Amino acid sequence: MIKLGDNEGISDLYYNDSWFKSLVMEIADFYGYPISTEDAISTGEQVMCTYATVNISLGLEQFLDEWYSWWEDKVPVTPLMAELFCRKYYKQMGDHIL
Repeated sequence: MIKLGDNEGISDLYYNDSWFKSLVMEIADFYGYPISTEDAISTGEQVMCTYATVNISLGLEQFLDEWYSWWEDKVPVTPLMAELFCRKYYKQMGDHIL
């Protein structure tokens, strides 16, 4: 398990760090997924949101080197940042994060 600041692993980081959660939400938005369960109206949208959150978090954990310096420096999260990460992920994995 990775330790990021006071957080034990990616799930702690998601719940405790607004920067990380913002990046997850930007990536979900990039793919057209609901960005939070509050925004999800139907059960299907809630499932999509949960699916997106879990898979994006796993992808970010796998590619920590790609975004860690952004997190450390608290570089403002933007749609372009999300797109850049997704393109790097696709180039290395040959598949989309979602």
